[in-house]
Amino acid sequence: DEDLPAAEMSDEDSCPDYESYLEGFRMADIDEPPLSHSDYHLLEAELETLLGLEQEFGYLLPEQGKRVDELAIRLFIDPESLRGDDGVNPSGFADDDDDTPFWQN
Repeated sequence: DEDLPAAEMSDEDSCPDYESYLEGFRMADIDEPPLSHSDYHLLEAELETLLGLEQEFGYLLPEQGKRVDELAIRLFIDPESLRGDDGVNPSGFADDDDDTPFWQN
């Protein structure tokens, strides 16, 4: 696509998640350049970390919840898609067998 810098279009600098972000970005018709591939994944990791904290502690502070919403909007990600009861945390690590908080392990 001619709207994106050549570096962002190369096959080695792309992945399905980033391609999905770029598609959402194009559809939103935002008047600024898209995030770079690296920046996208950095913010995606922040979102996953916040959701992991929410899962571990059972809640987020108001400013953390607001940040989750901001990141979800900016990255075109539904936070519910990263939450799940499939035994895998947003971090990608399997849940422990017990429900002991990490600070008591």
